[in-house]
Amino acid sequence: MVYIKRPDHLLVAVVFDKYSKLHVKTLIGTYGEFLPRVDLSNRSQKERVFIETDGHLIICLNNCVKRKSDLHKVLDSIRIRGYNMNIYQVLKDAHYALEFYTKTDVFNQPVYKGPSSVKRDAIMIKHYMSARLNDIGLYHDYMKCDVPPVELGSYLRAVVR
Repeated sequence: MVYIKRPDHLLVAVVFDKYSKLHVKTLIGTYGEFLPRVDLSNRSQKERVFIETDGHLIICLNNCVKRKSDLHKVLDSIRIRGYNMNIYQVLKDAHYALEFYTKTDVFNQPVYKGPSSVKRDAIMIKHYMSARLNDIGLYHDYMKCDVPPVELGSYLRAVVR
Protein backbone atom coordinates (compact mmCIF):
# COMPACT_ATOMS: atom_id res chain seq x y z
CA MET A 1 0.00 0.00 0.00
CA VAL A 2 1.34 3.43 -0.95
CA TYR A 3 0.59 6.43 1.22
CA ILE A 4 0.62 9.89 -0.28
CA LYS A 5 2.19 12.36 2.09
CA ARG A 6 -0.15 15.24 2.77
CA PRO A 7 1.28 18.72 2.15
CA ASP A 8 1.67 20.80 5.26
CA HIS A 9 1.82 24.54 5.72
CA LEU A 10 2.43 26.94 8.56
CA LEU A 11 -0.51 28.17 10.61
CA VAL A 12 -0.61 31.35 12.68
CA ALA A 13 -4.11 31.69 14.06
CA VAL A 14 -6.07 33.47 16.75
CA VAL A 15 -8.84 31.57 18.55
CA PHE A 16 -11.87 33.34 20.02
CA ASP A 17 -14.57 31.86 22.21
CA LYS A 18 -17.87 32.51 20.39
CA TYR A 19 -19.91 32.99 23.53
CA SER A 20 -17.67 35.14 25.70
CA LYS A 21 -16.14 36.84 22.60
CA LEU A 22 -12.72 36.65 24.25
CA HIS A 23 -9.39 35.88 22.61
CA VAL A 24 -8.63 32.48 24.16
CA LYS A 25 -5.31 31.51 22.57
CA THR A 26 -2.96 31.97 19.65
CA LEU A 27 -1.85 28.95 17.60
CA ILE A 28 1.58 28.80 15.96
CA GLY A 29 2.52 25.55 14.25
CA THR A 30 1.39 23.54 11.25
CA TYR A 31 -2.09 22.83 9.95
CA GLY A 32 -1.45 19.12 10.55
CA GLU A 33 -1.03 19.76 14.28
CA PHE A 34 -3.92 22.13 14.91
CA LEU A 35 -6.41 21.81 12.02
CA PRO A 36 -5.86 18.37 10.47
CA ARG A 37 -9.29 18.35 8.78
CA VAL A 38 -8.42 21.30 6.52
CA ASP A 39 -7.72 19.99 3.01
CA LEU A 40 -4.55 21.86 2.05
CA SER A 41 -4.66 20.58 -1.52
CA ASN A 42 -7.90 22.58 -1.95
CA ARG A 43 -6.90 26.21 -2.43
CA SER A 44 -10.20 27.65 -1.17
CA GLN A 45 -9.83 25.77 2.14
CA LYS A 46 -6.13 26.58 2.48
CA GLU A 47 -6.70 30.34 2.02
CA ARG A 48 -9.67 30.69 4.38
CA VAL A 49 -9.38 33.44 6.97
CA PHE A 50 -12.37 32.59 9.21
CA ILE A 51 -12.97 29.02 10.39
CA GLU A 52 -15.94 28.42 12.68
CA THR A 53 -16.09 25.39 14.96
CA ASP A 54 -18.66 24.47 17.60
CA GLY A 55 -17.62 26.99 20.22
CA HIS A 56 -14.73 28.85 18.63
CA LEU A 57 -13.96 31.28 15.84
CA ILE A 58 -10.49 30.76 14.38
CA ILE A 59 -8.87 33.55 12.39
CA CYS A 60 -5.93 32.42 10.26
CA LEU A 61 -3.59 35.40 10.39
CA ASN A 62 -1.22 33.74 7.94
CA ASN A 63 -3.88 34.28 5.26
CA CYS A 64 -4.60 37.95 5.95
CA VAL A 65 -1.27 39.69 6.63
CA LYS A 66 -0.08 39.93 3.03
CA ARG A 67 -1.71 43.29 2.39
CA LYS A 68 -2.47 46.07 4.83
CA SER A 69 -6.05 46.33 3.55
CA ASP A 70 -6.69 42.60 4.14
CA LEU A 71 -5.62 42.81 7.77
CA HIS A 72 -7.65 45.97 8.34
CA LYS A 73 -10.77 44.31 6.85
CA VAL A 74 -10.35 41.35 9.19
CA LEU A 75 -9.77 43.60 12.22
CA ASP A 76 -12.83 45.69 11.32
CA SER A 77 -14.89 42.53 10.84
CA ILE A 78 -14.01 41.10 14.24
CA ARG A 79 -14.57 44.44 15.91
CA ILE A 80 -18.06 44.65 14.35
CA ARG A 81 -18.78 41.12 15.62
CA GLY A 82 -17.82 42.26 19.13
CA TYR A 83 -14.48 40.46 19.44
CA ASN A 84 -11.40 42.26 20.69
CA MET A 85 -7.70 41.41 20.80
CA ASN A 86 -4.28 42.97 21.18
CA ILE A 87 -3.21 42.55 17.55
CA TYR A 88 0.11 44.29 18.06
CA GLN A 89 1.23 41.84 20.75
CA VAL A 90 -0.10 38.84 18.80
CA LEU A 91 1.92 39.86 15.73
CA LYS A 92 5.04 40.48 17.86
CA ASP A 93 4.77 37.07 19.54
CA ALA A 94 4.18 35.30 16.23
CA HIS A 95 7.06 37.15 14.58
CA TYR A 96 9.39 36.03 17.39
CA ALA A 97 8.19 32.40 17.19
CA LEU A 98 8.69 32.29 13.42
CA GLU A 99 12.39 33.03 13.96
CA PHE A 100 12.83 29.40 15.03
CA TYR A 101 11.56 28.13 11.66
CA THR A 102 13.96 30.37 9.71
CA LYS A 103 17.17 29.99 11.76
CA THR A 104 20.35 28.59 10.23
CA ASP A 105 23.34 26.99 11.92
CA VAL A 106 26.98 28.09 11.65
CA PHE A 107 27.27 26.30 8.28
CA ASN A 108 24.23 28.20 6.95
CA GLN A 109 22.12 25.03 7.00
CA PRO A 110 18.50 25.30 8.17
CA VAL A 111 17.95 24.27 11.78
CA TYR A 112 14.32 23.31 11.07
CA LYS A 113 14.31 19.87 9.41
CA GLY A 114 10.59 19.67 8.62
CA PRO A 115 8.83 20.25 5.30
CA SER A 116 10.37 22.99 3.17
CA SER A 117 6.88 24.43 2.59
CA VAL A 118 6.68 25.30 6.30
CA LYS A 119 10.03 27.10 6.26
CA ARG A 120 9.06 28.95 3.08
CA ASP A 121 5.75 29.99 4.68
CA ALA A 122 7.59 31.14 7.82
CA ILE A 123 9.91 33.39 5.82
CA MET A 124 7.02 34.90 3.87
CA ILE A 125 4.69 35.37 6.87
CA LYS A 126 7.49 36.85 8.98
CA HIS A 127 8.20 39.39 6.24
CA TYR A 128 4.53 40.38 5.98
CA MET A 129 4.15 40.58 9.76
CA SER A 130 7.12 42.95 9.96
CA ALA A 131 5.39 45.23 7.49
CA ARG A 132 2.05 45.03 9.35
CA LEU A 133 3.75 45.77 12.69
CA ASN A 134 4.96 49.03 11.18
CA ASP A 135 1.42 50.07 10.11
CA ILE A 136 -0.43 48.84 13.21
CA GLY A 137 -0.50 52.28 14.89
CA LEU A 138 -3.94 52.85 13.36
CA TYR A 139 -5.37 50.17 15.61
CA HIS A 140 -3.84 51.10 18.94
CA ASP A 141 -7.24 50.74 20.66
CA TYR A 142 -6.71 46.96 20.49
CA MET A 143 -3.71 47.30 22.81
CA LYS A 144 -5.95 47.66 25.85
CA CYS A 145 -6.74 43.93 25.84
CA ASP A 146 -5.05 41.15 27.74
CA VAL A 147 -2.99 38.68 25.74
CA PRO A 148 -3.90 35.00 26.24
CA PRO A 149 -1.29 32.23 26.04
CA VAL A 150 0.32 31.13 22.80
CA GLU A 151 -0.06 27.44 21.98
CA LEU A 152 3.00 26.19 20.14
CA GLY A 153 3.31 23.33 17.69
CA SER A 154 5.53 20.34 18.47
CA TYR A 155 8.64 21.76 16.78
CA LEU A 156 8.47 25.04 18.70
CA ARG A 157 7.79 23.21 21.98
CA ALA A 158 10.93 21.12 21.42
CA VAL A 159 13.09 24.13 20.54
CA VAL A 160 11.90 26.46 23.29
CA ARG A 161 12.60 23.98 26.13
